Amino acid sequence: MTVYIAHEKRNFGWEPEELVKFRELWNAGASIFDIAKELKRPKMEIGLIILDQADEGMIKPRKGGLFGGA
Repeated sequence: MTVYIAHEKRNFGWEPEELVKFRELWNAGASIFDIAKELKRPKMEIGLIILDQADEGMIKPRKGGLFGGA
């Protein structure tokens, strides 16, 4: 039986300037949909970087959560 690797086809690499732009958009209240469009990445990759950056303490919870609207 082959081991299943979750998100194997996803791009986990983020350039420093992409992270800066992501954090700016997050802090400005942009939705996950708008962030994905602006950064030209699938919503799944944006969701994963949200989890990562929150876990690392680089972003804070916000009113509206993934949907933004701050």
